[in-house]
Parts: sequence; C-alpha cells; structure tokens
Amino acid sequence: MTLGESNQTRNRALIPNYSSVTLHVRDIIISTTDHDLLQSIEGITPNGLHSEVRIPWSAPRYIEMYRWAAKYQIDRTITRHHPRLPELLHTLKLVDHDWPIATDSLIRSKIAHALHNFITSSKVKGYLMEMKDENGRKTLLWPDWTKEWLSEDWDGVIRPPPKAVMRPSGIRQGATRALTPET
Repeated sequence: MTLGESNQTRNRALIPNYSSVTLHVRDIIISTTDHDLLQSIEGITPNGLHSEVRIPWSAPRYIEMYRWAAKYQIDRTITRHHPRLPELLHTLKLVDHDWPIATDSLIRSKIAHALHNFITSSKVKGYLMEMKDENGRKTLLWPDWTKEWLSEDWDGVIRPPPKAVMRPSGIRQGATRALTPET
C-alpha cells in the first residue's frame, strides 16, 4: 500500500470491474453487480435458489412455457429430463450461464413443476381433457384452439374462444327479442 492509498482503494483493485447497481425490493436495499443480475433467474441469484424457493416467473416467460407446451402437446408427466426441454431453456434465455450443474437441474425441475401445475389447472378448468388410450394409458387431449398459442402475437390469454356469441334476432319491431346463437 502506497502512502495516501486507503484500504478501500486497494480493495477495489482486487474486485472485478463491474458497475454497481442498487435494487429497491420491498423497501430493502440490496447492492449487487451487473454480473450478478445477468446470472439471476427472475431476480434470484443461483446461490439463493434452492428447492424451497418459488421462482416468480415473468409473464413473457410463462407465455413461452405455455407456447412450448402447446407446440409439443406435453402432458402432466413432464420432468426435467424431457428431451425437448433444452429448446425451451434456450427460448427462456436460461442457457449458457456459468452456474453450477445442480442449479441448472433445479431450474429444469422448477420449469417442469410450473408446466405440471399449468396442465393440472387447465384440466380442472376443462381446457384440456385426459382420456385413456387403447392400452389404458392416460393421454392428454389438446383442443385445436390451443394452436393459436403458437403464433408470435399470442397475448397469453388462456381460455377457449366463445362457442356461440349471442345476438338479438330480428323478429318484429316492438316484440320481445329472443337471443339466438350467432353463426
């Protein structure tokens, strides 16, 4: 240490040159670096990620997950070992990071869990149906309207289109109008 050089100056020379960023999260100030932010998953650093932590996926990432699920018509047995999951990880920009293999495996599990929950809730709502095939195995049926999810301009709305739009029929003026399905 030279004359006039403080410990703080000397310590800065030992730390990689990342610009400092301050995040305000629920009135708690957390100091981090750009590098940490680039390595985070929805704001959670790999060191903070473990099996009990729920990842608060962003809406664009949920849309990409659901689009991928509809494309391959996956079922609720989705696991982190699904052969097409690397494609989804690439789309979600969750590849080419320097986090440990255990973190990658955990991220894959979290995505599979999110998709499993989505499929389960879609079945409960009647959007997807489960049938037994000729061998007695359960098969998930994806309706044709889910093909709309494959479009790049899909807005993420998950519900079937209305089966029939009700409109007034043109009986005679002044009479009570009956409602008939629009064709």
